[in-house]
Order: sequence, then structure tokens, then C-alpha cells
Amino acid sequence: MLHRQLGIPANARIMLQMVTDGAIGAFIWDLETGRTYTVLNQSGDTSVLPGQRDVPQHVKEIIAASEDDLKRRWLSTMGWDEVRETVFSELAFRGVDILKLEGMG
Repeated sequence: MLHRQLGIPANARIMLQMVTDGAIGAFIWDLETGRTYTVLNQSGDTSVLPGQRDVPQHVKEIIAASEDDLKRRWLSTMGWDEVRETVFSELAFRGVDILKLEGMG
């Protein structure tokens, strides 16, 4: 329901981060458009603070990559960093079972 209130498509790629500094809420970043929304609830009052943030080039490239390219990239790397996390998230978004991809599922 929140996506409708913010005008974000239901199938959009977003980054969600919980806000815990004195208020209850969330920071939402639409990775298709770069639009951001900080949704806060303090003492029952809800506010939405819109903004804009550039989407990093590596994120744009990962979103545009073919599924086969992403699978190869995942299998050819180790460890955990921002780029690998983005590849993982994009594969999950596309419904790819990582455990099956790695031969464990």
C-alpha cells in the first residue's frame, strides 16, 4: 500500500533502510528513478520527506545486465561487498535461486 501512496510501481527495485534515530520510519530509494522518501512516524504523526539521489553506475549496469551475465558474475566472485550484494539482490528480484545456482539446492 505504501508504494501506491508514494507513487512507486509495485514491481520497482527499491532499497529500504529502517530509520531508528528518534523516530520510527524508513528510508526508501527507488532505484529506477533515483527518487527517495523518508517516511517517519513520531507520536502518531506521519510525514513523508521526498528527495533525490543519484543511482550509482554499477547499480544501473547490474539492473540492465542479462540474467546469464549476472549468474556468471555471481559464480566468478567470492566475498561480500556492495557490488556483489547488488548482484545477489538483482538475481533474487528475478527469481533466481542462489542455492540452486551454486549447486546446493
